[in-house]
Amino acid sequence: MFEIVSAVVINHNRRWDLEECIASIKEQSHSTIELIVLDNDSSDIPSHVNVRFPVNMGVTIPTNIGVASSIGQFILLVDNDAILDREFVKNAVYIMNQHADIGVVASRVYKHGTTDDFDYESYGTDTPPDKPHYTGTFCGTACLIRREAWDQVKGYNLDYFAYYQEPDLAARLIKKGWKIFYSPDCICWHKFTPTSRSTAQMVFFLTRNHYLFVWEHLPIHWAIFQTGKWVVWSILKGWRYPLTLARAYFWTVVMLPRALWHRKVVKDTLVIEPWTRLIRH
Repeated sequence: MFEIVSAVVINHNRRWDLEECIASIKEQSHSTIELIVLDNDSSDIPSHVNVRFPVNMGVTIPTNIGVASSIGQFILLVDNDAILDREFVKNAVYIMNQHADIGVVASRVYKHGTTDDFDYESYGTDTPPDKPHYTGTFCGTACLIRREAWDQVKGYNLDYFAYYQEPDLAARLIKKGWKIFYSPDCICWHKFTPTSRSTAQMVFFLTRNHYLFVWEHLPIHWAIFQTGKWVVWSILKGWRYPLTLARAYFWTVVMLPRALWHRKVVKDTLVIEPWTRLIRH
């Protein structure tokens, strides 16, 4: 008997991409998949939606709502512009069943229509992308999460809204003893283009959430290092949006006490080591 996998997809104004994404989920060789689509006030209303929000609720709130309303033993998170290999779920579930301490199976992400790795450096590892290995984070483009692990840490941190929610979740899972496993056999293709999110909103959330993450999870000296590094980054990358940067730093000051209240340093080098580099590669 196959385990039930609940696929949760968040959508915003990408109807045609969503349809391809859903098709790839429905074509999985693992047959028992529950599909839940939550739409963030799209103007191009897609045909398959379980929950439609009247405003853009970001990523963390809709995802937590979608997972809470699902029934699967495993949670499949998929970006609406991602397409899954037919064996993705089957391979990920097999890994979960072989290793009870794995909380997340992370995927190999290719650029859409190619076999070129996309954003592999975000895993922060020097291991070649064709080798399976444990890692300190995961990519939310497509991943399988064990419900027991998700429930233990209460899912995504709602303070994040969007950006950094995956490394934050990974750090909290690892603190609880769960492992993150990267599998090159779990393949997806991503249509994301770097220019599509180069906006003031991205600058705001990247800046604010960076500080929330490093001060909740990293040792003090690396949190200070990353703070200085991000001040430089925010000036170089965000100078076109001075009011946005000012707003990001204001909300960082407002929200940082809560991150510090929950502060518990992660000790796993798989999480810490990538943050010790001046440039992540």
